[in-house]
Amino acid sequence: MVSLSTQQQSDALLAAAHDAVLVVDDARIFVDANPAACRLLGLSVAELRGRRFDEFLATNAETSNSEHPNAELETAWQTFLRTGEHRGELELVRPDGERRHVEYSATARFMAGRHLAIVRDIADRKRAEAERGELRRREELRLHETETLLAVSRALGSTLDPTETMRRVSRQIALALEADMVGAYLADAGRTRLSHVAGYRVPRDMLDLFRRVPIPIKNHPAIEEAWTQRRAVWTDDVPNDPRVDPATAVRLFPHQSDLFVPIRIKDEPVGGFFVIWWKARRSFTEWEVRLVQGISDLAGIFLENAQLYRQTTEDSRAKDEFLATLSHELRNPLGAIATAVAALDRGVSGEQAAARLRQIIHRQSRHLTRLVDDLLDVARATAGKIALHIQLVDLSEVAAGCVGSLRASGRAEHLRVSFRA
Repeated sequence: MVSLSTQQQSDALLAAAHDAVLVVDDARIFVDANPAACRLLGLSVAELRGRRFDEFLATNAETSNSEHPNAELETAWQTFLRTGEHRGELELVRPDGERRHVEYSATARFMAGRHLAIVRDIADRKRAEAERGELRRREELRLHETETLLAVSRALGSTLDPTETMRRVSRQIALALEADMVGAYLADAGRTRLSHVAGYRVPRDMLDLFRRVPIPIKNHPAIEEAWTQRRAVWTDDVPNDPRVDPATAVRLFPHQSDLFVPIRIKDEPVGGFFVIWWKARRSFTEWEVRLVQGISDLAGIFLENAQLYRQTTEDSRAKDEFLATLSHELRNPLGAIATAVAALDRGVSGEQAAARLRQIIHRQSRHLTRLVDDLLDVARATAGKIALHIQLVDLSEVAAGCVGSLRASGRAEHLRVSFRA
């Protein structure tokens, strides 16, 4: 049985240790290192001996051009020697440039003129912490995005007025991006220019100017880009951006940064929001752009709902007017028929008079049938089941029928009507 000496046992333990063990002298020069330390620093023991520990410190490498590069390190070293121990984290730089985050526990003068440090690579832990931090940041952004969009939905839920919709959305965008001003614009019927319709924090002395000066779509590179590609565009240097017209954006509305996000209805742009910073050079993150686009898309949905509501209201009004007119038109032939029947019941004298009354009844019955057919056509059109039959129509007969109806109802009494058959 072989017996190992104490030194051999110590060397075996150091060699088997997973953590790096480093020994330096009073000048912070490497004296010894175990295999784990060699793997960590990327050098053999022979290569480490004679080199200073300072060479491997990231902080030292980053401040090597400063006036007193080692002042902070010297202060920390003297504190370490005085207290006898130190713990913490630092970043090491290997000769190949790779950086390693480590935590350490150091003991001063564990032997005369020798100082010991046990170092553990925590790159995986740092990476996991960074990933957790990034995940937490994304969750916070998603939560903020959801809360913002919910606030926008609540703000828009109580109005169907397009101008008020645009004003409320402008306010939410300004609050979300801490913008100086937000202007809301809608395109004209020809989709050639944008006109200011509402806004938030618009300077009073510039309000009339915003209203009077439209923004071209086709002749404005940035707006045209947003319009054709259906996405937000921005610049953090308006005066020097080649896409910006210096005669309007710079001279009339001097500002440093802006963002334009289109409003879409069924993926077709109908307007947009101009977000402005007067003096700040503002850059934008992907999350901010996505948030503002989401807010703008909500505006498009509410604008579409407002259009549908107005269309429904107009259709309902038109239907009411049609029914009122139809009721009036039905009353006329019914009145003529009732009058003629009553005269026949009284036994009018003369076959010619009776024939005239029967002719009135037949004519007004046909007219009544046409009115009922028109009513049925409206019902079919509303249900989407109307069928059109093309046929020749004698306009003279149509005109004669109209004149006959007017005369029968008494409405032609003070009118003089003439037509050629």
